Amino acid sequence: MELLNSLVVRYHRASGLDQVIAILVTIAVLTATSYVIGWATWDGPARLTDPIPFISNTYQYMTNQKDFLVRVAQAMKHNTLVKFYLGPRPVYLVSGAQNMQTIFGSNRKIGNEDLFLRTVMPKLYSMPKHELDRFAADKTGRGKIPAPANGYDGPRLWSTEHHIHNEYMSRSRFLNCLSQHYYRVFAKTLDEKYAIGASHTVSLTELCRNEMIECAIKTFVGDRIFELNPTFTDMYWKFDSIIFPLVLGLPAWMNPRPTNVRDQWNQMIRVYLDTGLERFDWNGQDADADWEPVFGARVCRELVKWLRESDFSTETVAGFLGTFLWAQNSNSIPVAIWALSYLVQDPDLFQEVRKEVRDAETTDLSTGERTIDVGKLITAPLLQAVFSETLRLHMSFNVLREVKDSVSMDGHTLHKGVLLQAPMQVAHYDDLWAVDGHPANEFWPGRHIKYKDETDETGSISRVKTFSLGGRPSHYFPFGGGISICPGRQFAKHEMLATLGLIISKFDLESAEWTNLDDGSTSDRPGVNDQRFAGGGAMPPDRDMKVRWKRIW
Repeated sequence: MELLNSLVVRYHRASGLDQVIAILVTIAVLTATSYVIGWATWDGPARLTDPIPFISNTYQYMTNQKDFLVRVAQAMKHNTLVKFYLGPRPVYLVSGAQNMQTIFGSNRKIGNEDLFLRTVMPKLYSMPKHELDRFAADKTGRGKIPAPANGYDGPRLWSTEHHIHNEYMSRSRFLNCLSQHYYRVFAKTLDEKYAIGASHTVSLTELCRNEMIECAIKTFVGDRIFELNPTFTDMYWKFDSIIFPLVLGLPAWMNPRPTNVRDQWNQMIRVYLDTGLERFDWNGQDADADWEPVFGARVCRELVKWLRESDFSTETVAGFLGTFLWAQNSNSIPVAIWALSYLVQDPDLFQEVRKEVRDAETTDLSTGERTIDVGKLITAPLLQAVFSETLRLHMSFNVLREVKDSVSMDGHTLHKGVLLQAPMQVAHYDDLWAVDGHPANEFWPGRHIKYKDETDETGSISRVKTFSLGGRPSHYFPFGGGISICPGRQFAKHEMLATLGLIISKFDLESAEWTNLDDGSTSDRPGVNDQRFAGGGAMPPDRDMKVRWKRIW
């Protein structure tokens, strides 16, 4: 899982007081550290300039990812391996096809399990030490073939967790179940909220942060969680806002709020879990169902089943499930806001995509019911291009790994314990993406469209659009990569294209304008990436898009 990557640089989401305290503590600790370990002698790979050794880069990394990444991009124009210190710890910034293949392909030598053990599991899952020790003892890794583990013969915890997420979210049977359920729930939500023939003014930010996320959560865990917790959506965003200070901030005795919010969130999950365990018959006909109303999707039920059968506490099970729900949605919502904003701003693009959606529509001749085939949507070239271009421009996290056994990059040996980071934003904005008239920093789905000639049964030749990323895995990795690649990436695509398809098909666009988030007034400029989120995940627009539309079916 790439969960950790969207946690590492969320310092800017902390409250102002959190930041001030943490900065002062950081400076004090690092200043003391510099006297202890002395000035580093830089050798080997290129280095990122650090005016005050151990402090300047660390301070900027934690407080201003926007400017930090600008400096990183400049340093990596002519280097595929750049070193800097995060506090006293060496970090290597990585790019280039060969290095990216190493970071994503060497799962026995490079991983993130220890990073999870130190941060995510105790802080998000609220896992006690004796349970952490069980994961720590398992050195066999996430792969199907166990890594050498010095005689460890216990259960393969990392591998089992990895298998559950990938099996029940990636296999076509379970993926199709999830995507069809989301489609039905979101379509019903739109139909109930907007009457046919009526015009409505809609905030795309509110639509995505409320209706869309509620439909996604219902897809995974059913309606019951909202029946038990009417304020669950508000609690989700409250939890989202404290992720960084919770995982990487000050201890709870110095700053109790993040822990308190986490406990409130996990308690809501715990209530849902306890009532579900009372109701569900593990020997009944729903035990192997792809979806059922008590626990929802099979991935959630299998996660609960495995953790309980492995004797983990109910608190830990709630932590796993709550973190899963958060991680599955935290990046999808900002990306959806952007994708919809691009479409409603450009009437020509809107109509071109609508043609693709129309090709995926079917009408039941007996009932007249109109539906969209999500399976066809996900192969629509232009719709895929809109999705991919939105990810390229607005996903921004630093893929983080730790060297478990010495590896070689660019002729340099990187030893056990050093950190590796692949800055996504640098790769996604590389000039390699530029084409004539369309620089890399511009939204232009056409860069992902190719044309080919096709001959029909009459012999007529026509040019047909096809979708292509151009074979650039080292410059496009919005879901991370390697064995820890986001297991929910395929559902995220289905969810996004179903959302776009339903809105494009059901509504005629009347007007659209950027507005200020604080008071809803007309903005004097278009929205841009909210740089507070740079390096920490999807960057939402710093403005809202208000749309006037009329439902047509």
